[in-house]
Amino acid sequence: MTSIAHPLRNKDDWGRVLIGGSILPGILTDVAVPARKFNWSVQKGFGLSMVTVFQNVDILTGITFTHFLDLKTTGIDDWTLLETFLKTLLPKWPTDVQLKPKSLPVVYPLLQFLGANRIHLSDFYAPEPPQGEKIPQFYKVVFQEDVPNKRPPTGPAEPALLNGVPKPKDQMDIANLQALASFKGISFQQLLATPPTPTSPAAIATGKASK
Repeated sequence: MTSIAHPLRNKDDWGRVLIGGSILPGILTDVAVPARKFNWSVQKGFGLSMVTVFQNVDILTGITFTHFLDLKTTGIDDWTLLETFLKTLLPKWPTDVQLKPKSLPVVYPLLQFLGANRIHLSDFYAPEPPQGEKIPQFYKVVFQEDVPNKRPPTGPAEPALLNGVPKPKDQMDIANLQALASFKGISFQQLLATPPTPTSPAAIATGKASK
């Protein structure tokens, strides 16, 4: 069973959202994730008896992340990082946004908890200023769980293990791992060489934690 980052012991994992190989820039200030809903039909049987019949599982909608953009005077500014991230979501942003958003892998504990590992853009808001100010420093993006009819290419049905942890399935998984390695301050090779435990960073990043 995949191990979810402990909210008290692994606070860093709860303070950053990894999407398509990019960490959402800024300081995470608010998260909204809906319930995973299982739909049942109650049907009448003989006499007063009834039976429940499983129908389907709803996809997660309205997955919302709000971040504060730190207007840094040194290093890479959060605003610059946001522009780069938006091009991950919408490759031709800002000149053309009338295109289908990409399906991207996501790593965030609440979504892992609900079994969601791919999302696509649903709502795109313009940045807003803090109350009483004029400079926009908050941005909000809303996503929807992506459950494609045809799953993205993943290579072999059972990915081979690389140094004891699952081999990344595709380029987006590799990008996620590279971003996670950078976030943790270690090399990509060191991340892949992590011992195969249920909380292995590489195992969690690919959604294939050891059982």
